[in-house]
Amino acid sequence: MPQEITRASIRSWIENIATGEFHYRNILGLGGKLSPEDDTKLRKIIYELCHEKDPICESVGRNDGYYVPIDNHAQALDWQSVGSKIDSGLILPFDLRSHVFIYPDTTIVVAGSKSSGKTGFLYRTVVLNMQFIKVVLLTNLEGGLGMLKDRFDAM
Repeated sequence: MPQEITRASIRSWIENIATGEFHYRNILGLGGKLSPEDDTKLRKIIYELCHEKDPICESVGRNDGYYVPIDNHAQALDWQSVGSKIDSGLILPFDLRSHVFIYPDTTIVVAGSKSSGKTGFLYRTVVLNMQFIKVVLLTNLEGGLGMLKDRFDAM
């Protein structure tokens, strides 16, 4: 027997389970098990949830019956109370820190052509910082940990 179609169960499914675009017949895993009366009831509830004062979903618009949940759970960021110019303390090779400012929790992308020294630059950065910062190195070296240790010991 299919699950009973109630406003509360549909609201709960949309708020907690739906992660993107969905068709109204897929709510609660109902699929093709809907009688014409249940189909009408489900469409009416979805319509009401889309048109209430604080809607929880909206019609996608390009196809009939497709909806997307509205995410109203975003937290306001108090960016004005954050201290400015807090330095990460990261040491870079070639005295690059005299040319750049790096904020904490920043992702740094190192790019370059083949054999241009990207790996060497990164290994040197690790060696310069491993006494002050906990370094987690994710690598897929073919030589394994022994080869990695030999490279760091050589620096």
